[in-house]
Amino acid sequence: MHDRVIVVTGGFGALGTVLARAALARGARVALLDRTRSWPVADFDAYGDKVLALPGTDLASPEGAERAITATLNRFGKLHAVVNAAGGFRWHTTAEGDPAEWSTL
Repeated sequence: MHDRVIVVTGGFGALGTVLARAALARGARVALLDRTRSWPVADFDAYGDKVLALPGTDLASPEGAERAITATLNRFGKLHAVVNAAGGFRWHTTAEGDPAEWSTL
């Protein structure tokens, strides 16, 4: 992953931050997109300019998505992958979970 540029949607959440840290540890540069305006800056201080945080990104609108990708390209000059980790989830096992819940997320 050295020198690859990766966008992580839902980048400020539990799954997004783990994915971002894993990519950064392998030499990638990462743009973190999230709808929330409060991002876990302390989790990423050590990575300096290898991280671009884009709080308040509304991926439900084409304009919001376009702004985020443009900001990523302006910062890093390229884009290799998008990891879509945005969205909600409920923790339960497949055996014990209710399939009716799957359509509510």
